[in-house]
Amino acid sequence: MRAAVAIMVLTMAALSASGCGETKTAPEPRGRFKVGKPYEVSGKWYHPRVDYGYDEVGIASWYGPGFDGKMTANGETYDMNGLTAAHPTLPLPSVVQVTNLENGRSLKLTINDRGPFAYDRIIDVSRRGAQLLGFMRQGTARVRVQVVADETRELHARLVGHPVAVTPPVELVAKADASALATRALNTEQLVGYRRASPAEQIFAGLDTAPPTQRLPAQPTAASDDAGSPGYYVQAGAYAHRANAEQVVAQLNGLGSARISTVQQDGGALHRVRLGPVPTAEQADQLLDAAIDNGFVRSRVVLE
Repeated sequence: MRAAVAIMVLTMAALSASGCGETKTAPEPRGRFKVGKPYEVSGKWYHPRVDYGYDEVGIASWYGPGFDGKMTANGETYDMNGLTAAHPTLPLPSVVQVTNLENGRSLKLTINDRGPFAYDRIIDVSRRGAQLLGFMRQGTARVRVQVVADETRELHARLVGHPVAVTPPVELVAKADASALATRALNTEQLVGYRRASPAEQIFAGLDTAPPTQRLPAQPTAASDDAGSPGYYVQAGAYAHRANAEQVVAQLNGLGSARISTVQQDGGALHRVRLGPVPTAEQADQLLDAAIDNGFVRSRVVLE
């Protein structure tokens, strides 16, 4: 009898070990793949797109209480103790490497939600993410956010069933009528929920346009490729054609020192138009408001 029991136990153990060996494949991702259409939060337009080369430096914040257990933008349940984050434009989900430039800590997080919508933030991490990156108590930190391209491509292919194409950056059309764009009156203390663009707004929101009525001097001035000094900048746009960038520089120089900073990407040169630098976030916010008031509603703050 004991021999029979022993044989049965050994057989069950062998089956259990065999079963364990078959479950070593990575679990299927939760939620659904989503890029999304252009949307607006308090007058500011966001344009989600697939960008496997995304690499940006800016301010990170974190979110947790009040959101824990609620549904994320791609259908997952938010867990503030998970290693996730929110981003305004990257496809959901995406894997990013977040590095705290103030202490050197680095962490991989999965983007599964939209936000943050305060204009000087580039990513909202979970509470656990903020703990591991070392800025939970202070609330914010200067970080570098990079898409982990291979893992993100694999994740997208598993969810969609085929490779996902990169979305090209939007190009400026200088003569387009931008009258359908709402002007911004952002109150950062009371950010409202985002709304989707109407069909007409989607057409115009997809263009980096010069405002129809200019309040700035339109005399052209010299634009520089100098990257500038460290500090806060307001980026009014990024353009594939330098002539378009130079036109925007001419329109912005009434607000301060506007320059062109050119970077090379897979698709070629990208000419970024920036105001600044200024030394503090408060001054950057004021400069951002001025740019938006003059019609450049897609401007944003960057920190270098």
